[in-house]
Amino acid sequence: MRPRHLALILLCLSMVYASFIVRSTAEAAATLRRSDPADGALLEYPPAEVFAWFAAPISGHSQLAVFDADFNNVSSGEAYVDQNDVTLLRVPLKSLRTGRYTVRWQADSRDGHTEIGAFYFTVMPAPLPIPLPLLLGGALSGISLVTSLAVWLLLRRFRRSR
Repeated sequence: MRPRHLALILLCLSMVYASFIVRSTAEAAATLRRSDPADGALLEYPPAEVFAWFAAPISGHSQLAVFDADFNNVSSGEAYVDQNDVTLLRVPLKSLRTGRYTVRWQADSRDGHTEIGAFYFTVMPAPLPIPLPLLLGGALSGISLVTSLAVWLLLRRFRRSR
């Protein structure tokens, strides 16, 4: 084999080896894989806890905090790494009201990489129950029906204004 061919083969092998090193380093970064609630979720009921799964095992120095629209921290405790899944970061929440919430995270992988990011979710207003007279239809007098409908509309309007 000629020295030129040997040098070309060694160059190709070293490039292949370098690509494996780069790929394994990229996979070690603790990027966010998924969350619950999901990014952009519209929720009927407020969650009691936020979960964030990462692409690599994370250290106990990782952080997860939830903020309301006024940037008040609504986490009810410190974030912690789940004992059964070292890629899962959890944080308990205070009782949430209707509104948009921002989840900020910092994931420190065990090999020293740090990733940061944020995602959002919204807690929607609870749906109002349909008044009984509307469900019953013509079984009640017209006056009861109109009165019930008026009360229902006022309650609905009052609830939206809060």
